[in-house]
Amino acid sequence: MPSRFVDLTVENDVEPLITLSVTKENLIEQSTSFKKLFLDNSNSSEFAPRCCLAYNKIVLLKFASWINHPRPPKTYAPASYSPEFWVDNAVPMWFLAYEIGASGLERYALSHFIQNCALVLFGPWRMIEQKARWQSSLRRFSDHWIAWNCSLAGSENNEYAGLRAAELARLVTDETRDPRIYDLEHWYSPCGRHMNPSCEHDPVYRKKELEAIQEMKQPTADWGEEFERSAKSRSLNESK
Repeated sequence: MPSRFVDLTVENDVEPLITLSVTKENLIEQSTSFKKLFLDNSNSSEFAPRCCLAYNKIVLLKFASWINHPRPPKTYAPASYSPEFWVDNAVPMWFLAYEIGASGLERYALSHFIQNCALVLFGPWRMIEQKARWQSSLRRFSDHWIAWNCSLAGSENNEYAGLRAAELARLVTDETRDPRIYDLEHWYSPCGRHMNPSCEHDPVYRKKELEAIQEMKQPTADWGEEFERSAKSRSLNESK
């Protein structure tokens, strides 16, 4: 069955009316808010969705692009960065996705923010702390990033001064990881609440666990009397 496109009208105080052409099936599948909007108007054959989203046009256009062609989150790659759009707009996109209940887009936007957060000097940290819901994925990552960086910077003034998350630096230890290396699912799991979780989402922890398992599988050498009996038995067999 071919995809059906609808004209989604967005109004806000940021831009004039914007019309986005989006795939109806994807919009319903990807967003709980729009799913409810269409269900509430299911008896109207001429229903044209309209909503208020306080985001600029470039973010809304990228949102429509993702709805039409949903993509999985990025996997963090050191020394690699996303296209310029995501450096400045990953956080607004995350808030938009969170607002409309688009979990796939939320993860996609968060993955881009994680990939590029080191480039965002004097970035949206205060806004995240003030507006992102407590224990949301973005807030968890932001708090961990701020605490980790404050610990590295010491007592010197930095862009995180005055933020509540900066106080979490006292919880940072030698076992605290760079938060960018965790699997994305970490920020949606209970272990994402902790600064030093030692969980399956930490590749360093996974490697240590694997090494420990492999070491346990290594055969142990026989010593003392057992070793002598084994050696004597091998010698007798060889002489036959």
